[in-house]
Formats: sequence, structure tokens, C-alpha cells
Amino acid sequence: MKKVVDTPRGKIEYRMEGKGKNTILVLHGGHHHCEAPVPHQEKLINLGFRLLIPSRPGYGLTPVSAGRTAEDFADSLVCLLDQLKIPRVIVLAISAGGRTALQLAGRHPDRVEKLVLQCALTHDRWLSNKMRRISRVLFHPLTEKGVWTLFRCVLKLNPEGTMKFMMKQLTTMPVEKALAAMDSEQKRKAADFLRCNRSGRGSSSHARGPLPNYRSHPDHSQSV
Repeated sequence: MKKVVDTPRGKIEYRMEGKGKNTILVLHGGHHHCEAPVPHQEKLINLGFRLLIPSRPGYGLTPVSAGRTAEDFADSLVCLLDQLKIPRVIVLAISAGGRTALQLAGRHPDRVEKLVLQCALTHDRWLSNKMRRISRVLFHPLTEKGVWTLFRCVLKLNPEGTMKFMMKQLTTMPVEKALAAMDSEQKRKAADFLRCNRSGRGSSSHARGPLPNYRSHPDHSQSV
């Protein structure tokens, strides 16, 4: 069940899964909020881990003001850990969550036990000017709901074709080979993952204005 907690740096939406003593902080990528599926969630819980999954700024009920840069949100996450009385976490960062994860590990190494980057971005030049303009329109808060509704309709009518289209953006393998290696359960989970996409104000805020500085602070650049 998702919750919203007030921290000294603003509200942060999150959900907690599992009851283990060791906590994994899961940082999703773009277009995903705290209710999005976590890869291997059941296995991690069965291994004794507890999963803490926040919605990043602009997604779900976490406002953009909770972290307009990766540095800011890393500091906000420490406030969340303080509120939940969690001293240290293993950080699992997926896609666009990578920049925040690096800042968290670099700025607050005492709060990060381990850092796992899963297909994660580690740089700030992640959108071309052309893609920035397209993102402003497609994922604007006034249009993103319609865009994702249409996407889910296409996914329902042609799941295989939709996954082929998406995987072209995400893998260097031939798409047919990648799909052939997936069994029916893996394809179902991939479709479930795509089906929950929503952008809120998150994607639009990152596509607006100058590129933010997500590079590590010089004092912490060797800590990650």
C-alpha cells in the first residue's frame, strides 16, 4: 500500500514491501511511480529483503519540488530514511534513477551499504534537443494521460509489436532474438511493466529548460 510522508524537504510518496531487516531502496526510471513493478520483487522478498520504493519528483504524489536535481532528491531521500528510521540501504537504481542513486551514494556514503545500477543513466546529457521538444508535447501534464491511454490500447491489441517497438530503444541485441529468449511469463511481466507507465509532471519537468547538473560534487566524485 502506498503512503505519503512529510519530510523537512517536502512530501514523498512511497510503498514498502516485505518485512526483512535489510532494506533495498528502489529508484525507478522515467514514467514510473512507486506502484510500478520491481524486477524480481518476489525473489528479493523471499530472500529476506524489505523494499522501499519511492515515487521520484513529479511522479505519483511526489511533487517536483521534492528534487529538481539529482542532488536535491538525494538529500530528500535521506530525510525519508530518517522519517522511517532506516539507517542504511542497498540502492537499486533503474534507468533514469541512476543519477539520483550516484548522488545519494556520493553525498551520503554513510547511508548506502551497496549500489546496484540496472541499465541506469550515469550522465546528464540524456536527451537531445529534438527529443526534448517531443517530450514537452507528448508528456506534458495536460497530454500525458491521453498518450499513455492510447499506448495501453495499442499494447492490448498488439502486445508483441509494442514490445518490439519499445525494445528497439532499450537493447543492442536483435529484437527478435531478445523476444525469442523470453518465455510467456516474462513477456506477461514485461507487458505489465509497460502497462503501468504514467509521466505525471516528472518527464515534462526534466524536458523543460536547460539541462540540470547531475554530475557528482567534486568532493564526492571518488566515493561512488
